[in-house]
Amino acid sequence: MNGTFTNLSPTQLTQAAAFIAELNNVKTSHIGYCGTSYNDILDTLQEDFVNQSTTSIYAQLINDEIISLIALDIDDDAAEVWGPFTKQQNESDLFALWQYTKDHHPTITHYHFFINELNTQQIKFMDVLGAQKSGEHCYLKVVKETFDPVSIELSTPYASNYEQQFIELHDEAFPKTYYNAETILRKIKENEANCLKLVIRDGEVLGYAYYQLDIKEQTAHIEYIAIKPSEKGKGLGTTLLKEVCTHIFSYPEVQDISLTVDNTNKSAINIYLKAGFTQVNVLWAYNLKQ
Repeated sequence: MNGTFTNLSPTQLTQAAAFIAELNNVKTSHIGYCGTSYNDILDTLQEDFVNQSTTSIYAQLINDEIISLIALDIDDDAAEVWGPFTKQQNESDLFALWQYTKDHHPTITHYHFFINELNTQQIKFMDVLGAQKSGEHCYLKVVKETFDPVSIELSTPYASNYEQQFIELHDEAFPKTYYNAETILRKIKENEANCLKLVIRDGEVLGYAYYQLDIKEQTAHIEYIAIKPSEKGKGLGTTLLKEVCTHIFSYPEVQDISLTVDNTNKSAINIYLKAGFTQVNVLWAYNLKQ
């Protein structure tokens, strides 16, 4: 083994953020939803990867310089993996860092990875870990200055009397996804920056959109948007998307909106492109159960 493995301390977050930003600005070493801006990455590390005096960030160091890094965004017994990020080709050392990371979190049973399709080194490493590819995600973004707002008011904020209809629609539209309906309902109660809008006609939920605002980072992410199968092909999805984007951009701080969609869903991708979104990356999703 070259160097030493360590659990980074909160005082080392600036070093970690700089390392991630450097690698994530190159598509062949790019990982998932970590971002490319040093300041954005640092803010996220401080908010989501620090628990009092410890972090969930692990690194291999040589002469105090990070050469490989893995970070875990933990939610109960599951974690989204930031990484592996590495500047070396030593697969055995990278696997040892992975084992070192896992040993610090024995209660985690599910790991989720999002690897850029051009990051062939880490795609190969997924095979080493035995991770299973679960899909391909097309990551798109629209910026405020290019978006054409609309005046339509199609949706209304979520109300509890539509709970069961929302659950049924979400479960039908996204049967195997990272947020189930109950998680979304919990998140909108916990934080007003998490928004759920419903399209309702004659007491029936025809569609919905769930998105998360990040005013500090001047961005928002549309996590889910779905239309009832019987209502598809009528332009409802496009209208809802444009209305939601118009509402999000009404916040003067928000400068861009992102979303992901199954890369095989070309009809949905075309809708987003027509609404002003552009494709940024294609990410391969992997799941690993322990």
